[in-house]
Amino acid sequence: MDRIGTAVALLPLLLKGFGVTLLLAALSVSLGTVFGTLLGCLYAWSGRAVRTLLFLIVTVVRGVPLVVQVFAVFFVLPSYGIKLSALTSSAMALTLFASFTIMEIVRGGIDSVQKAQFQAALSLGFSYVGAMKTVVLPQALRSMTPALVNQAVFMVKATSVVSLFGVTEFLYVSKEQIERTLMGFEIMAIVWIAYTLVCYPLAALGRGFEARLRSRGQSPISVARA
Repeated sequence: MDRIGTAVALLPLLLKGFGVTLLLAALSVSLGTVFGTLLGCLYAWSGRAVRTLLFLIVTVVRGVPLVVQVFAVFFVLPSYGIKLSALTSSAMALTLFASFTIMEIVRGGIDSVQKAQFQAALSLGFSYVGAMKTVVLPQALRSMTPALVNQAVFMVKATSVVSLFGVTEFLYVSKEQIERTLMGFEIMAIVWIAYTLVCYPLAALGRGFEARLRSRGQSPISVARA
């Protein structure tokens, strides 16, 4: 009972760390969606030179382990006089990764819309941007939604990477308390339950969107993980 009581007493501290994890995930997903959508549209609208540049950047971002990208933001930027807090550096690194992954999702969503519809919108007097906003993107969003939800699940899990750099998120706080109390099983059970309570409903939501698309004869966008 003493171990159970100790675990219960640790809950506020662990939940505070989990709050940091959810904050980082929310920031990276929301900002990544904004930047990723802009980059995806830029890719669709631009010429070969810009597409090639974006393709090279995506290849680098998705080809390099996320921990290396976080390391670069934490230790390379300060060498150029750019000093940020640990939380800001973590959010920046995670947002960078999310932005280019979501860019690929948006690009795939735009490509899934028949070009004839875009051309028809232009012939009706829509501007290039207007046709994208009114005709293409709303349809692309349906095929993109499962992948965007899955990306949110992935980012919640990916935040654990920043614990290696001393950011007091969920895994870092949990590891500290395991070292202090030697209650590895109890604390890791709390970690497992907390991640499951957040990630499982999101994953189920993504599967629901995917099943709805397939029932309509549409294919959801699939983006391979780095």
